[in-house]
Amino acid sequence: MENEREKKNIIKNKQRAKRTYVAEILNLKLFITKPIVASDENKEEQEELKQAASTVASQKSKKKKLLSLSFFLINIIVIAVILVIQLSGNTVAPPGKIDVNGWFLLAAVGCFLCMVVMDAVRDISLVKKVSGKMRPALGYKLSTMGRYYDNITPVSQPFQIYYLNKYGVSGGASITVVMAKYIFSQLTFVVMASIFLFGNAQLSLAGANSAGTAIIYTFAWVGYGITAVLVLVVGLICLNKKIGVGLVVGVLKPFCKLFRLDYKKYLFKILRITATWQKTMREFAKSPMVWILTFLNASAQSVLSWFIPFFVYCAFVGWAPDQIFEIMTLVVMTGAASRSIPLPGGAGMNEISFTVLFASLFAGSGAAFWSLIIWRIILYYAPIAHGFAVMGYDYFIGNKRLSKYKEKWMHQHNFIRRKNAPRDLD
Repeated sequence: MENEREKKNIIKNKQRAKRTYVAEILNLKLFITKPIVASDENKEEQEELKQAASTVASQKSKKKKLLSLSFFLINIIVIAVILVIQLSGNTVAPPGKIDVNGWFLLAAVGCFLCMVVMDAVRDISLVKKVSGKMRPALGYKLSTMGRYYDNITPVSQPFQIYYLNKYGVSGGASITVVMAKYIFSQLTFVVMASIFLFGNAQLSLAGANSAGTAIIYTFAWVGYGITAVLVLVVGLICLNKKIGVGLVVGVLKPFCKLFRLDYKKYLFKILRITATWQKTMREFAKSPMVWILTFLNASAQSVLSWFIPFFVYCAFVGWAPDQIFEIMTLVVMTGAASRSIPLPGGAGMNEISFTVLFASLFAGSGAAFWSLIIWRIILYYAPIAHGFAVMGYDYFIGNKRLSKYKEKWMHQHNFIRRKNAPRDLD
């Protein structure tokens, strides 16, 4: 009798588990296929805004400030260690003994300035697309703050959503703009990195000639693989609901069980993120030209960022057009390696990867370390300084103007812009 009862209980438990799993899939399908109204009253949008505000508020805590400072200090410490190692090996030439072509350094700075302009143009166009308003100052500040937070925090999206909503962009529009930026940046990296990594397979697959370069190569391909899988999953979720549903639920459950995580908690997060991604894709699917222009803009920015190390190299070694493809491939691998360790700005990993991968190109010149410093100043420290300047403007001027603007031109309870409100106040 006891054995029969045990068998019945086992069968009931299996059936119950099966019903639960099916219910979760049906709930996920219902959540995804349910039309989402682009309104601040939408619960999903309100949840996103609350989380964004919570993240921004937590950033002001002493613990978060120390954490952000630690990421910045990691870069300084790694650079100091690299300097000490290279000084001990007599591979760093004194600044006064190196011939530097200032025109090439100017070209590198010019690439960075072009990236700033193109980034602002993209954000202005995205804000215009979702809100119907041309707000150039807000688009410029959003792009600047986006780069700033990318370099000091692991996840910058909540800060950008909060910033847009603070300046009168609705919750749904804010989320759509920021998620579009993120999705396009990931998609662009995978496409452009694939061109260089597989186009120069002799270097990217078999170029490791020491233990150090082999490790960096491994990290590079792991980082590239993680990003490619992420883009593939997002594409499947957004384009094919059945495959997306099975993929999300089928992978999440064993993953949570393996690492003993709260399955329901992470399922809810996946539901919300999935719905946000799908909404973003539906919004931009209506305008293929926006897709194309945004992708081309992001691709051009990637190429410009990869030209900066090339011009820095030419400043110390001389004009070498035959080295463009090789240097860009190494830069792509440097960026991919930093993605395998998700620290803001690739803290530490970028410096180590650059030093290891570019060592042979600068052999005998003693300029490798100075090239690293200039490259990081342009692409890491300059965006932080730029963002800090915008934050200073907001603190002393922008926030005061915003308060007066809201009192005069905005409805205080639901933040609706009046018809005769000025559009250029950001």
